[in-house]
Amino acid sequence: EHTDHYNPKSPLFNERQFWPVVISDVGVAFTFIGLAYWTYQTSFTNVLCIYGVPLLIVNFWLLLYTYLHHTDPAIPHYSDDSWNWLQGALTTIDRDYGIFWNTLHHDIGNTHVLHHLFSHIPHYHAKEASEAIKPILGEYYYHNPKSIISCLWEA
Repeated sequence: EHTDHYNPKSPLFNERQFWPVVISDVGVAFTFIGLAYWTYQTSFTNVLCIYGVPLLIVNFWLLLYTYLHHTDPAIPHYSDDSWNWLQGALTTIDRDYGIFWNTLHHDIGNTHVLHHLFSHIPHYHAKEASEAIKPILGEYYYHNPKSIISCLWEA
């Protein structure tokens, strides 16, 4: 069956999510209308420089960040018949991005394994909780201390 992130009746969503998807769709439509009006009032170049380029930079960074947390030679891959939720949650890796990036991203990079298991723990308790689960996870805890560039090259 066809899935669609904009269709509230898509199999991706349950009945309870119908109106939140509709509201999100309206927000997307208003964003496009606003961008079109802004372009009409100023110029395409203006909108591209002020909105488009920063959007591309942020999306590149988030994509890179997500890719590096879910792609690593140490992380196992499971077939459809052997995969379960816990294995999926544990197929991620903690990466230390340095104090600046860790702080900017509320330590989601260096506590990513914890985030997959307990996503409701607030970021200000994530480091403490992450340290607490490491001995419990043992060999199922993955961490890669290498730089972003070398990790990207290996992935």
